[in-house]
Amino acid sequence: MKLAHISSILLLMVSLFTTAEEARFSDLSVTAAQALISKNRNNSDFYLLDVRTAQEFKQAHIERAQQLDFYHPAFAKQLASLDTSKTYLVYCRSGARSAKTLALMKKLAFKKVYNMQGGIIDWHQQQLPLVSN
Repeated sequence: MKLAHISSILLLMVSLFTTAEEARFSDLSVTAAQALISKNRNNSDFYLLDVRTAQEFKQAHIERAQQLDFYHPAFAKQLASLDTSKTYLVYCRSGARSAKTLALMKKLAFKKVYNMQGGIIDWHQQQLPLVSN
């Protein structure tokens, strides 16, 4: 009886940790990402991170995004220099580079990171606003 109770408590603790972990590092649809961006429009602790190349970024990007080239040799070092206590929404062209970036940010002990699935391709297909330089 005692063992079953302890097992139940351990299972509950693991599920709570997993839920908290998933909430801190998760994939978002383009629609959910747009809602998150709108919600955090005036939040100085929220950053939009575009991990495409400078050329891709120049063609079109989401307003207020900061560009950090995933393919740059110093990418990991540049990423590690960011404030880990802030919240980041990461995107790329299709979602592949941003998913890898999310995994790296998790290893670097960032507190809260979201990956926009489908990337700028899905964003554009849904006719959401983009800016260019």
